[in-house]
Amino acid sequence: YAKWEKAVVDPKSVDMLEDTFVPNAVCTVTQENGTLVVKKNSGSPYESAESTLKVKDILTGMSVLKVEFQGTKGQKVIFKVGNHWECEKAVDLTGEVQYIEYEFDATKLPAENKALVIMPGAHGDGESGNLTITHLEFANYRSKENLLQDTFVPNAVCTVTQENGTLVVKKNSGSPYESAESTLKVKDILTGMSVLKVEFQGTKGQKVIFKVGNHWECEKAVDLTGEVQYIEYEFDATKLPAENKALVIMPGAHGDGESGNLTITRLEFANEYDHVDVKAGWVENDKDSYVISNENGVLKVKKNDTWTDGTNTPGTEWCFAKNTITVEEGKYTTLVINFTGSVADQEIIFALGAVEAKPFTTGEAQTVEIKVEGTIANNTLLKIFANAGKVGSCELVITDMYLK
Repeated sequence: YAKWEKAVVDPKSVDMLEDTFVPNAVCTVTQENGTLVVKKNSGSPYESAESTLKVKDILTGMSVLKVEFQGTKGQKVIFKVGNHWECEKAVDLTGEVQYIEYEFDATKLPAENKALVIMPGAHGDGESGNLTITHLEFANYRSKENLLQDTFVPNAVCTVTQENGTLVVKKNSGSPYESAESTLKVKDILTGMSVLKVEFQGTKGQKVIFKVGNHWECEKAVDLTGEVQYIEYEFDATKLPAENKALVIMPGAHGDGESGNLTITRLEFANEYDHVDVKAGWVENDKDSYVISNENGVLKVKKNDTWTDGTNTPGTEWCFAKNTITVEEGKYTTLVINFTGSVADQEIIFALGAVEAKPFTTGEAQTVEIKVEGTIANNTLLKIFANAGKVGSCELVITDMYLK
């Protein structure tokens, strides 16, 4: 699961791990080392074990209960907000670490009965194993929000189909200068969100724009490759006007006619990336051997064909751009690069440590993935060789470069 503390816009949350839970006669509660351990004791199997925390003063504005926990496989636990049957979440324990985000309706909580109740063990069961809770929080936002099942409304030149867990969007024939738009109102689900995640596939050579808030400063234009593509687009919710919060998908470029189908298999708002972006921090290995820029989230790399270290003809040196990455070890296995070369038929070498990919440029958008054995180590050196050893250079425009 994502760590929800990162990249949150104006978060509101209340951590309750250190608060005092009061057990009933058949429940034991232990709090130590930043954990909460709850257990149902032996006794009448039909008596419910309850550990209760009064939350009258901290529920204002809260709508989500977030819990990370681990308990005995095959047993159950119930998390009850407000001690009310309409605001409870029952979970089957797997024996592994589990995480839930339970959204509740605070309007259903009676004013005199605002409590968080944790009930280990099912009704009718005997003694339970320990339920160990390592994160327990009320918040007013979810870590992510799946949008694939929500209702998108197309305009007159757009068609939308939703079936089998996919969203298919298409620009119809008609005026090429009329934009196709499919719109989802998201006013109530943008709180705390800062990243749009989309997995999609469309007709090679065509385009799509994903626009958050229907605002030009919060949009991502993508060239379609014909293959499955994935983007994580970070937006600034402070730029979204309060009255205009919508997610708009626009297949087909302005001026194009009918588009092919754009099939979307993942579409969600979140408050953290799944990946680690590695477009920042690039430098040339030898001074003046490359021209490198990074503006508006786009990395541009071009070999300087006039450079030489004095041993070879200018332009034929094996020079490279480099970036040493900082990464959490044991987590990532693959480097993904979405790029376009301004000139076709030049060999590019992307190196992730000792593992290389050697695509030739086509003049169109391309995607390269480099996968290592095991996981990517911290301080791994990335390199880019652009037509190394040969005269001639094209500019590489890298729109995405990340570890996953």
